[in-house]
Amino acid sequence: MHEVLRSQRFQKLLYGILLENPEGFSEFNLLEVLREREVPGFVPTNLDDSFQLFQTHFLLFHHLYRLRESLRADHRGDVNIHCLKIELCPWLEPMGSLPALPDPLREYYLDLRVLETTGRSQVEDLLNGFWEQYQHWENRPQALMTLGLSAQANFEEIRARFCALALEHHPDHGGNPERFREIHDAARSLLKSSDA
Repeated sequence: MHEVLRSQRFQKLLYGILLENPEGFSEFNLLEVLREREVPGFVPTNLDDSFQLFQTHFLLFHHLYRLRESLRADHRGDVNIHCLKIELCPWLEPMGSLPALPDPLREYYLDLRVLETTGRSQVEDLLNGFWEQYQHWENRPQALMTLGLSAQANFEEIRARFCALALEHHPDHGGNPERFREIHDAARSLLKSSDA
């Protein structure tokens, strides 16, 4: 894998593949092309192993960001980098003299220490956190309905509505314990998703 990381040939290969396919690729489809061409570091890749998948993803995005830097420096073009769409784009001259906005993803993927220091347990923690957050967002419509809130409700509105309903339905005040638990679970899910 480290030979691939240091190789400019891989960036040239990526550039050629993207030139041949102006409609672009999803990350998955681009990985399939690299596997078919038996590019070292991408074959074989066990898609069921989240740690190996993270390393493969990081390696690919590292080189895509390096390719983008190179194309931008020479004013030859740009690269749209997203897991759902990776494609070459024309070079656009920056407008005005405003400084470039910070790009935390660029910083992340260009820092090879991330790849070297991220272990299997950290990848599992990241994935578990993602799926927990995803579950909260998936449950959001039902939780909002339980609290009688609109889809645009913010953190403060959720918290205020929860306090009012909890006081009204608390078993210590004669409320229904089942209804109180529904309110509590809905608010907890919404407040966690609002923190993200």
